[in-house]
This record gives sequence, structure tokens and C-alpha cells, in this order.
Amino acid sequence: KFSAYKHGDISGGEDTIRLLELLPTVWSKSPEFIACRLVTKKLSENPQYETLSYTWGTLARDVPIFVVPSPLPQGLLVHDALLMTPQLYAALIRLRLEKASRYLWVDQICIDQTNNGEKAKQVMLMDKIYEHSTQTII
Repeated sequence: KFSAYKHGDISGGEDTIRLLELLPTVWSKSPEFIACRLVTKKLSENPQYETLSYTWGTLARDVPIFVVPSPLPQGLLVHDALLMTPQLYAALIRLRLEKASRYLWVDQICIDQTNNGEKAKQVMLMDKIYEHSTQTII
């Protein structure tokens, strides 16, 4: 059982984005369990991250990944999850590192898809988001 994760407002200026911190497999309870954090960063501060370009495929967003709060909750219990497409879930399983976090920008997760104002602003930044990334994974 889980609650739907709700994105907070992106604050910090016009060049602020969210990044997905994909937590390593050693943090996970099972190979299928994906845990992550969402962090905000300013592009002007040159954060290190990769972008992921993929096809959404089916629009059914029914596979959960779990969002870990900071600081870690007592007992490491995580209740909030983001629902995503099976295609993105499969990509994240393959991209997850064993012992280190990996920072990614993924549109389906890093942009609040329920907030049209945020989507409009973030779409206008997409050229800079891809330009500033260390690499794009396709």
C-alpha cells in the first residue's frame, strides 16, 4: 500500500529543475523495488546529471517507484510513490547502479504532470536541460 506522491513547488528561480536521484540497488528491498528522491537544482550551478530520452509507450501509469523523504524516515518506511509507465520503470531498473546513486532528468518524473503551469515553464527549459547534462541516454 502506498500514497500518491505530490510534487512540491519548484522554487529558486527560472533555471531551477528537479532531478531524480535513483537510489542504488543496495538500498532496495527487492530487485523490483525502485527507491528515489527528487531534488531541485539550478542549471546555473552546473549540477551533474544525465537525461533520459525514451518513448512513453502506453499512457497507463500504473507502476510505482517509491519516493524517499530526506531525512530518512524512522524504520526506513516509505509510503509515497509515483506511478509511471511500464517502459520508464523498465529503463530505471536497467539504469540503477548497484552501490551509488544516479542523477537523472526524466520528464515524466521531474516535471509535475498534473501542473500545467509548471509543465509550460519546464518545457521551455528543455533545450538547456539537455544541453547541461553530462550525457543523454536513449
